[in-house]
Amino acid sequence: MAEKVFIYGDEFGTSTLKTNDVKNITHFIYTAIVIKESNLENALKVRDDISNKFCQGQIIKSSSKPLRNIENRINAIEYLTSNLNFIVYAFVIDKEKLSKDKGGLRFKEVFYKYFQKIFLNQVNNNFNDFEIHMDNLINEKYQIELKNYLNQNYQNNFFEKYNISDDKEQPLI
Repeated sequence: MAEKVFIYGDEFGTSTLKTNDVKNITHFIYTAIVIKESNLENALKVRDDISNKFCQGQIIKSSSKPLRNIENRINAIEYLTSNLNFIVYAFVIDKEKLSKDKGGLRFKEVFYKYFQKIFLNQVNNNFNDFEIHMDNLINEKYQIELKNYLNQNYQNNFFEKYNISDDKEQPLI
């Protein structure tokens, strides 16, 4: 039997499909790090090391001032890859290539649900024993709606494995 994995994910981009919108980012990305349960303790140690060595003890965010320095960012990534065994999982949506008839995808909530379902199907197909921690989305009302949607579209045991968290609760997000 395969070892349990822990999946920590976040998304980047906006849901807007309007190409003339100032807030439009051409791609939407779900990304996650997959860590075996036996590596979890080391992952937390490596995360703390990176925070202390490269981010002045701050929470690690891509927008953190210390990580805006490309050399510092590369050094942090090199440290991560040298000290932790993990898998990177990425799902990239080129929004400009979506059908001109965008249908329900033009609504933020539908957009997130649709692509979250595709992302989670891939996780569900590739791992037997897992726990997912995705970063908070939109607002608390939407998070409840998303959990209800996922509960309706997946077998019951999947829902128990899916958590919406933040980096204070789950520092590996």
